[in-house]
Amino acid sequence: EFANHGTEECCGGFASGRDKWVNTSPGGAFPANSFGLHDMNGNVMQWVEDCFAPTYSDTPRDGSANRKSVAVNVIGDLKDLNGTMTCDYRVLRGGDWAQQVRWIRSAARSFAPPPGPGPALNAYRSGGVGFRVARDLR
Repeated sequence: EFANHGTEECCGGFASGRDKWVNTSPGGAFPANSFGLHDMNGNVMQWVEDCFAPTYSDTPRDGSANRKSVAVNVIGDLKDLNGTMTCDYRVLRGGDWAQQVRWIRSAARSFAPPPGPGPALNAYRSGGVGFRVARDLR
């Protein structure tokens, strides 16, 4: 109810109730969470520092960013990534304005850019991807 999300069927904007925007909503359009942070889920997927990893077993256990660039070697739906490097892609979290409600959560994990022909990471653009400026408080 407090996030900008898409339709229940794949891939399109949806405006209903508190979500009044078919595409992206302005920052702070919904109340802050219990940490005082706005728009953590929905609206745009958040581009994070982590390089792509096919599984969590390939990521640091201490919560630090995955900056390890290795050759991708996977099977299944992601096999088009084989032969590229993991840091050719970045992890995205939180779901966006065109995704189903089930993807509008911090644990939702995707990556960009998509496999196949198209722009490289340094030229990738999307209306469903954004970033959050953060700093370490240590």
